[in-house]
Amino acid sequence: MRLKSIPVCVVSASTLLLGHAAWAAGSYSLPVNFAAGSLSSSGYVSGFAPPDTNGAVGTANIAELINGQYLVYNKTLSGAANTPVFSENLKSFWKSALSSGDYSAAFTPSGSATSVGISDPRIVYDPASGDWFASSITVPENSSGVSGSNDFLLAETADPLTGWHGITYAAQPSSTSTPEFADFPTLGVTANYVTLAGNMYTVPSTLNNFTSSAANADVLVLPKSSVVAGAVTGGQLFNYPFSNLGFTNQPVNDYSGNTGHTTYLFSNYQQSAFNAVGYTENLNQTNVVPGNPVSLDINFNLATFNTQTGGPTAGAAQPGSANAIDSGDDRLSSSLVFANGQVWGAQTIANSANSSISSLRIFGVTPATADNTSPVLTNEIVLSDPNHPDSSLYYGSIAVSTDSTVVIAFNESSGTQYVGAYAAVGHINGSGMLSLGTPFLLKAGTATYTLNTGTYRWGDYSTTVVDPTNPNAFWTFQELPAADGTWSTQVTEILTPEPAGLMLLCIGAVCLLGRRRNRIIPGQRPQA
Repeated sequence: MRLKSIPVCVVSASTLLLGHAAWAAGSYSLPVNFAAGSLSSSGYVSGFAPPDTNGAVGTANIAELINGQYLVYNKTLSGAANTPVFSENLKSFWKSALSSGDYSAAFTPSGSATSVGISDPRIVYDPASGDWFASSITVPENSSGVSGSNDFLLAETADPLTGWHGITYAAQPSSTSTPEFADFPTLGVTANYVTLAGNMYTVPSTLNNFTSSAANADVLVLPKSSVVAGAVTGGQLFNYPFSNLGFTNQPVNDYSGNTGHTTYLFSNYQQSAFNAVGYTENLNQTNVVPGNPVSLDINFNLATFNTQTGGPTAGAAQPGSANAIDSGDDRLSSSLVFANGQVWGAQTIANSANSSISSLRIFGVTPATADNTSPVLTNEIVLSDPNHPDSSLYYGSIAVSTDSTVVIAFNESSGTQYVGAYAAVGHINGSGMLSLGTPFLLKAGTATYTLNTGTYRWGDYSTTVVDPTNPNAFWTFQELPAADGTWSTQVTEILTPEPAGLMLLCIGAVCLLGRRRNRIIPGQRPQA
C-alpha cells in the first residue's frame, strides 16, 4: 500500500575496468526462472494490486510473501516451472501465526470499520541465525476507504513449512489521541534487533477516509532474541514528525551476526518538504541506541546526493496504452543491506537528461559513528540502460555477497517495450568502490498492463537476496504483466562467476589493453 503525500546507463566516474570486463555477456547464467504468485491466485475476491513483490531464500526453501498469498518452493526444483510445496492466502497465514486472541483482536472490525484486511507484506531470511521473519499491516476499512488506526504484524519461524509464531503491535502510540494509520511498513533484521517502520497518516474522524497528508514516522524496535523465543518483551515504539526522522525509514538488514554492529535506519530526506531553504535530496541516518529501554538517535546525520533530480515526474511508458505504469517516487522502497562496512541501497529517481523517464540510483554510504557527523557517501551510480536509452528503470532492489559481488534487479519498460525484469551485476573493489555491468534481461513482459484507471499501480517494491549456501548465487523477485490486466511474479536465480575467475578475466583484459596501448605508431598519441 502506498499513499503519496510528499513530492518526492550513466555510470559514475569511479567505475573501474573490473566492472566491465568481469561481467561481459554470457558470464552469468539463470538456472532457475519461473512464474510464481499471480493476481488470479492472490485475491479473496478479485485479487490485489499491486502484489508488493517480496520473497526470501533459505538453505532449502524459497518463500514468497505477497499481497494475498504465501507460497513456499523447494530449492531443488529448477528450470522455468515450479510448483509450490505449500501455499495459503495471507489471512490464513496470519491466522496460523497469531494466537486466537491476537488474531481476533486484530481482525475484528471496530468503530466505523466494516472489515479488516492485510497489506504490505515483507519477508526476510537471516542466514546468521537461520530464522525467517515476516511482517504486514492490518487495514481497517469501510466503503469510503481506510477508517482507523491499525496494527503491525510480525512473525518468526526456523522452518517456513512447519509453522510461524507471531505478534500484533498497535502502530499508533497510546499517547497519541488523533487516529493515525501506519502505511508502507518496512522490516529489517540485525544480530540484536528486529525493526519495523512506517509512515503515519492522520485518519480524519469526520470523514472516516484515508485522505490526509502524512503526519509522523513510526519505528518499532524489538529484541531479536525475544522475537525468536516467541515471547516479545522490551519492544519500543517511537513516533516522531518527519522533520525528525525523514520519510519512509528503511531498517538496514545486517546478516553478519555481529552483535557489536549498530542497527541503522535510513530515509530519503528532502529539505524543501519541511522548510523553505530549497530542494536538497539527502539520505538521513538514524541509529538504534542499545539500552533498557532502547532509544533512537534522531539527530540528523545527512549525506547529500550528487544527483539532485528528485523522483520521477511521470509514470513509465508501455506499449499499447496512453496510460503509464506507476513507477513510484524516490522513497527508499526496497531493503537496504550492510556489507563491507557500508550500507547499500537503491531508489528510483528521475533521469537527469530526461525527467519523463526514470533511472535507478545505487548508493553506498559509510554510516556516521557519532552525533552531528554525516554518513559518508562513497558510491553513487545512476543506472540507465544503454541498450534502451528511452526506457524507464524502477523498483530496484540490491543484494551484496560476502565476496563483494553485487546484483541490482528491477523493472524496465518504454513505449516500445513491455514491462520486463532486468538485472545488472557488479563488484565492490578493495577500496570500497562499486562498478556495474550493463543491464541484461531476466524475463520479458508479453502484454500491456491495464488493471486500473489512470496510472497503473505497480510494485510497490521488489526483492533481491544472496543465496545463503552460495555467495555466487542471487535470487530476485520481480513483477511482470502476464496478460492485459493480470500481474504475475517472477522468481529468478542469477548465478555469477567465481571471484577467482573474475580476477583472471580482468587481469587478461588489463594486459591486453596494456599491449594495445604500447603499440604506438611514431607521431601519434596513445588512444584513450
